[in-house]
Amino acid sequence: MEGSIRRVKALFKKEIKDFPKNMNVSLMCLLPLVLILLFSNIQGDSPNQGMKGIDLLNTGLSTNLVVVSTFAISMLIAEEKEKNTMRTLMLSSVTPAEFLAGKAIVIFLFSIVTNTIIYFIAEIDQQYFGHYFLWSVIVTGIMMQIGGIIGLIAQNQMSTSVLGVPVIFAFMIIPMLAQANDILEKIASILPNHNLSILLENIFSGKGYTNSSYNILVILAWLILAAIAFIYTYNRKSLDK
Repeated sequence: MEGSIRRVKALFKKEIKDFPKNMNVSLMCLLPLVLILLFSNIQGDSPNQGMKGIDLLNTGLSTNLVVVSTFAISMLIAEEKEKNTMRTLMLSSVTPAEFLAGKAIVIFLFSIVTNTIIYFIAEIDQQYFGHYFLWSVIVTGIMMQIGGIIGLIAQNQMSTSVLGVPVIFAFMIIPMLAQANDILEKIASILPNHNLSILLENIFSGKGYTNSSYNILVILAWLILAAIAFIYTYNRKSLDK
């Protein structure tokens, strides 16, 4: 256990030093906040103007989950390949959990802080913040594992963009268009971020967890499946020649 903590701390310190040097990832982390500040103020200073409430929250949260929680971590992992440090890590005693934790802590903290700022900019009632924090953290964990898989598969940072386009379409665009098409609605119904939005809408409307069993089940299923897929991909890549 002590050795595991030491390895995670070593990876975390490395990420802290490397993070400011990667301008693409640094700018990517600021995009959700810039977007929601723009949407909340673009129509003027009147309290009745600009996007507020659940629509602004969903826009900012969805952008943060896909762009930061998924893409940023995939680029950081792909960066290790470019530096030829990836294989060394995989062939060392670093486990998949230690690797993801060490690489992901900075992005995870960025995502959580951004999710919190989005909540208060959207002016959602503070009594629901605990529920929002819990479920947004869980879905952030899911998306980071998906991003980790993309990073492990990609050959370099450029190829994460090619692999990331289907991810953007699936996790960001499909939920936005779900109400316009039955097929897209069915696809969106099995996506974790879309079910998070529905779950939060139920909570914010005062319904609590009534009629949210399916949404919770989908999110928890993704949490387990994403973890299994990440561990499999990590171990598989470490065995590839």
